[in-house]
Amino acid sequence: MRLFSSFVEFEDFLKSAYKENTEYTDMFLKKKTLNERQCVYISKKAHGIISEIVRVIADKDISVGGYIDNVLMQHLEAHRDEINELYRQDRKDLIP
Repeated sequence: MRLFSSFVEFEDFLKSAYKENTEYTDMFLKKKTLNERQCVYISKKAHGIISEIVRVIADKDISVGGYIDNVLMQHLEAHRDEINELYRQDRKDLIP
């Protein structure tokens, strides 16, 4: 699994993935059924880009929500240790 350290690196990967999309397809464009869903808000620009990815590259095999879920889960996995460390740092004793 490939890990991205920044959005720019991810964006560059996305551009090259259009031509050589095997790794990208395996990672992000697999069909996903979301049985338990939650509403979130993203910018119109991000939605437009993601909609185009889903429409053109995935040929509508995945929904916008499924794509976003795949990207976020990869991000959480890639940064698990840092996220957990930050989470622990901000926790204080519940009862001092």
